[in-house]
Amino acid sequence: MAEKSEHAVSWPRWPIGWLFLAFVLILAGVLRFTGLTEREIWIDESCTSYVVDHWADWPDDGPDQETDVAHRPYYWALSLWTRIVGDDAYGLRSFSALGGCFVVLGIGLLGGSLAGTRIALLSMTLAATNPLLIHYSQQARVYVWWILLSTLWLMCLQRAARSLQWRWWLASVAAAGACVFVHYHTLFFLPAGIWCVFISRHRIRALRQWFISYVLLALAMIPVVIHYVLPLRHQGPQQWLEQTWLASPPSLAMLKSLGVMLPTANYPDYLGTLGAAIDMVQQEWGAIFTYSILLLPVVFLLAGLVCIVFIQRPEKQRTAGEAGENRVTIHTVAWLGGFVMTGLAIMAGYAAIVSPAYIVGRYDVIAIPAVIVLSALCINSLAMRYATTVQASRWLVTIFMVLIVACSSSMVAAQRMIKHGDSTHRRAQMIAATVGDEDLIVSLSMYKWFMDYEWRQMDFVPNIISFPTVHDRQLCWDDADTELADPISLREDVAIVMARIDRTISQGRRVWLLAQGEPTGLRWDVNRQLIEALHQSRINIVLQDEWVGIAELRKR
Repeated sequence: MAEKSEHAVSWPRWPIGWLFLAFVLILAGVLRFTGLTEREIWIDESCTSYVVDHWADWPDDGPDQETDVAHRPYYWALSLWTRIVGDDAYGLRSFSALGGCFVVLGIGLLGGSLAGTRIALLSMTLAATNPLLIHYSQQARVYVWWILLSTLWLMCLQRAARSLQWRWWLASVAAAGACVFVHYHTLFFLPAGIWCVFISRHRIRALRQWFISYVLLALAMIPVVIHYVLPLRHQGPQQWLEQTWLASPPSLAMLKSLGVMLPTANYPDYLGTLGAAIDMVQQEWGAIFTYSILLLPVVFLLAGLVCIVFIQRPEKQRTAGEAGENRVTIHTVAWLGGFVMTGLAIMAGYAAIVSPAYIVGRYDVIAIPAVIVLSALCINSLAMRYATTVQASRWLVTIFMVLIVACSSSMVAAQRMIKHGDSTHRRAQMIAATVGDEDLIVSLSMYKWFMDYEWRQMDFVPNIISFPTVHDRQLCWDDADTELADPISLREDVAIVMARIDRTISQGRRVWLLAQGEPTGLRWDVNRQLIEALHQSRINIVLQDEWVGIAELRKR
């Protein structure tokens, strides 16, 4: 009976605990469901909307589904959701907001199953107010559901390691496989699951069972890797990944990943308004306050980690069972910490040696449930080591949590204070008002995908072709390196687009050119191929609106 209770998920045993649980879940819902429509749909969400809108009737001339197979389970579920809620910004994003609430509950269950009721409630509180989790809970992207599946995977792993029952090992394998199909970066973390043996009483047996289970998973993953992962490995925005990777010293990548997952962090620019929150805080409240909210959670968590590993209370001050609880905490920290650090190390090694694939705060978020539970363990241990009574430890935990949640809330508040424009919507409207039904639009790079969601919302169906034409066959990918590496295909693209332009102009119809950004870098080296062909064909580029980025092509 004792064995069964050890493995059971802990729930509050007193009314105030249930009230606090309900309060945290309501808080998580409020933070995630409010403000869903304040920001414009950005390009990745526009591509998500395209897939959902065409899920049942994929156009023959649409993007190649074989090169955009990532996240298919998410697209399928989201398409069902939008049929009920609607396919506007709220409908697309509310699915992630719902998933974000489940993540908070799941992380609480994970913490409770590992270390008891207090850790469950602390973990849920940290998850409910975590700025990065809130950020992804308000985007029409797969990440928050990937985090939820990783939480389920960790729960199954810990249950398997403690019970040593094959049904739980197989459940962990199924959860890991689901994680891979939702996002193939899970492969980096699969070997890190071996650390779960630290929480088992029979580690040799647990290690043997883990090895057998995950060898079977690896064999099952071979066709997936060959037909699903390898074809995508060198596709996508390689140039952007390289620049992002090199902009931050690779030696600091693991530390920056951990920092971004904590209650506050110096978020990178590509996290949108969350990345701009630090500048907002510094401008509004000053540098001292900014660095306080950045460093205070880190100080608390490092102090708690030191207490767990090095500092023990004197024997005479220990309560009954505290020594056993400390051993459980150390083993849990070894399991979760080993999982996080090993997975991040594998990702960082791959990015440094093979190909850039590591983005701080995005493709490593599979580790965030473990980081949050680790944080809760550190806070609890810090309070326990310096409190002489149970009541005093509760007060210390409350004080520490109030301070850290205040730091998180400052980041969330700063993000919400940032004013959002409607530039994409206005551009889409102006283009739709300018272009006639018979006109041809030539979109440089991915401009069409920026506008696609807005155009479909206003029932504007343009006659449009991209340059390079590969952008009509893939979603959200812009890889100038690959395009420049194949000059023959690029010249063929120029010929295809020029033929369409000449044919349209000869028929007395107008042709428009859409472009964004300054003519610099590799992207311009690609686009210049078409611009030079236009000049050689004596076609003038007559700028109509610089802000919109639209010009008319006229034969001299």
